[in-house]
Amino acid sequence: MNEFDIITAVNKNRLVSKFQKNALFECDAEIIDLDGTLVAVSTDAMVEELHEGLIKDPVTIGWIAAIMTFSDLIAAGSEPKGILVNLNIPKDKDITFIEEIYSGIEGCCRAHNAFVLGGDTNHSDEFSIATVGLGVCKDRTFAKRSGYSSGDSIYYYGE
Repeated sequence: MNEFDIITAVNKNRLVSKFQKNALFECDAEIIDLDGTLVAVSTDAMVEELHEGLIKDPVTIGWIAAIMTFSDLIAAGSEPKGILVNLNIPKDKDITFIEEIYSGIEGCCRAHNAFVLGGDTNHSDEFSIATVGLGVCKDRTFAKRSGYSSGDSIYYYGE
């Protein structure tokens, strides 16, 4: 079963909010209209990268955990404002490891003028990290996956 099949199956009978602006598979982040402000929300978890041992440096783990979510917000046409961080930490990890992870997260946040807004920290048998990002869509517009065709040009302007 692939990701498309799973998402389709779990959304068969889902109640859709009247505030939600995009349809299933239409955007990299969920877009919600909150009293006239379009808010983008996205979440990501590092799983394969940690399980396979592809990324071991804690600063890099933190940076990637933040940028995975920020990239979805940016792809949706929003400006990242902050993230929530969910850490599950084995008891054998020391505080330096956690501080270095947050150094990477903070570095990524500063590079995107965003903030760590909070999160959740727990002990577990295995280390894991996930983030939830929040962004604001300027001028009440956002980018969708639909409407593009093979061969279309995509441009980026910014820092």
